[in-house]
Amino acid sequence: MANRSIELFMIRELLRLKNKGHSHTEISRMLGISRTTIVNYIKRFTTLGYNMQALLSLEEEKLLQILQADGLSESEQHQSLYSRFKGYSQELRRPGVTLKRLWNEYKQEEPHGLQYSQFCFHYNRWREKCQSYMPKDEAPGDKLYVDYAGNKLHYIDRESGEIIPVEVFVTALGCSDKVYAVASPDQQLESFLHSLENSLHFYGGVPNAIVPDNLRSAVTKSNRYEPEINQQLIRFATHYSTAILPARIRKPKDKSPAENAVNMVYRSIYAAIRNQQFFSLEELNQAILKHLIDLNSTRMQKWPHSRDQLFEKHDKPALQPLREDRFEMVKIKWLTVQKNCHVYLSEDKNYY
Repeated sequence: MANRSIELFMIRELLRLKNKGHSHTEISRMLGISRTTIVNYIKRFTTLGYNMQALLSLEEEKLLQILQADGLSESEQHQSLYSRFKGYSQELRRPGVTLKRLWNEYKQEEPHGLQYSQFCFHYNRWREKCQSYMPKDEAPGDKLYVDYAGNKLHYIDRESGEIIPVEVFVTALGCSDKVYAVASPDQQLESFLHSLENSLHFYGGVPNAIVPDNLRSAVTKSNRYEPEINQQLIRFATHYSTAILPARIRKPKDKSPAENAVNMVYRSIYAAIRNQQFFSLEELNQAILKHLIDLNSTRMQKWPHSRDQLFEKHDKPALQPLREDRFEMVKIKWLTVQKNCHVYLSEDKNYY
């Protein structure tokens, strides 16, 4: 009894000092309790919906009951709720579905279940724990993230034996994380648009927006608020009725799906073909496609679905249909009329 009284006395004193506006560091110094312990107690009471004034007015037995309830633990009363969260995370990606609606449905089935604030707290706690592997709460068919792998691949020229380095273009859909990758000669605009168009045909549809990193082939002039997008890329977006949303400068979260996709390509494709030799770009891309299919069809390590399954269920129905005609790149050149009243076009070495 003595130990319990002392513990409750200290907790009451903690609440009194917090109610007076003292910081956690000050309370720790005054009471000789670690700051972490103080933060945990305050968070526990706040999660359960109590304010400091209300707690101070409670009798000793009631305060003890609250402490023993331990709102932060995954006790038996929460196990059934936690088992629902995986399904809820998928429901939240459907148009119009919110946590409030899911809570209302939960309360209809469990009238004595948790209140909304506690429901949200436990869902967010579960989500943080699963964040490293759970699918993101992005709208299906909304964004396609685009980047190039930092490390290049190569093939060998049969005639000269020269090693030809190539770029690897990578995309990922925001909702299902389905990955596309292809090797291309360079990162020039023509190669970029060709790879981007092939990625749309790989997915079989068009997302609402394309999110490239600040690639030179995509963004003519970087700016935190109004980046200048390449005119050809704008024409491409108009052709396919989508939008271009360049990732913001110094905002890693804007391009994290693309960076994650690049890392997966390293592990699933680069590592798998590291000891193979290829003698043409087409041969290299055939090998990339083979391992790409395996990557998307394999169940994710800590999630009971493959990327293909998530794509079929969420992204595919939400993508806009592809146009039958492919995009034709328009080349614009400013030339000086020469004394012979002609202009010289270097591409085809002819006068016009």
